[in-house]
Amino acid sequence: LGYAYRQVSDYPTALTHLEEGLALARSVEDAALSTAALIGLGWSLMGQGNYEAALEQLEPALAAARQGGDLHGVALALSHLGDVAYRRGDSAAASRYAWECLTLYQALGDRQGIAGAFRVLGFVSYMQGDYDDALRYHEASRSMYLEIGDRWGVGTGYINLGEAARRLGRFAEAAEYYARSLPYFKEIGNRFGAAIATLNLGHATQGLGDLERAREYFCASVEQSWALGALAVALEGVVGLVRLQLEAPVAGMTVERAAEALGCVQSHPAYNAEIAQFTGAIMESLCARLDEATLAAALARGAARDVEGVFAEVLGERLGTQMNADER
Repeated sequence: LGYAYRQVSDYPTALTHLEEGLALARSVEDAALSTAALIGLGWSLMGQGNYEAALEQLEPALAAARQGGDLHGVALALSHLGDVAYRRGDSAAASRYAWECLTLYQALGDRQGIAGAFRVLGFVSYMQGDYDDALRYHEASRSMYLEIGDRWGVGTGYINLGEAARRLGRFAEAAEYYARSLPYFKEIGNRFGAAIATLNLGHATQGLGDLERAREYFCASVEQSWALGALAVALEGVVGLVRLQLEAPVAGMTVERAAEALGCVQSHPAYNAEIAQFTGAIMESLCARLDEATLAAALARGAARDVEGVFAEVLGERLGTQMNADER
């Protein structure tokens, strides 16, 4: 139940079931089931952007699986640890985890696991700036997921192909990949995946110069991910809106307010390496528009602000406008 609720993006319910499952597994001294529960807890916490708490579950799970000779548990823990390392910007750790889990899954003949390892290796290629390699790994992952009928994997594969294309500046191709992912997430009820696809459509349409459409996608993604408690996705959506504000200002949102929003995002515990890829250009723009003291003060004010208030401010009148996933 915990794993199923995690896949439909209900993290609080998933965590409740996984904690109960962990307690029951420990009460009957079932080491493999205890490891599976710990991995599920880490996986769910990662979805919320709570990376430190995820590591507190995944690292003991890996140690326990190694000690008990649970190869499936070792491989799955490594896969999720690689994902967390990617979110935290640690390419060396992500690569180490991915190659070890790939070797294990190949020895086990687990094609779903192999596809997941290719996915993490694609992330490693992102971090190393080798986007052509990222495309190859993510296409290998998506194709294998398609062959075995893993709808989540296919949807995620399209998102990751879109990310590689976007980083190569191929925005129309990226938008097409993101759009292809949405029916898969709709079919399986994975609202988290749909929120990410919507977020990335914002980045792609901004790259194509359709700023109003990009604003709609970013706002929709912030609303969706905030409702799920997927704070890293919501924070990236806010960063997208700040970028748009500096490029195409809307009434009621000053440059200093944009700087405050950025300060809030950068100080949040769910801020990660994926979000950071956009903030350098934003800082350059802010430095060109505000003097050093004014910018520093605005960033500091933002760091002290409540994140929910910042979200409401950057969304503005968009709070009353909906773009449902079917239309996308």
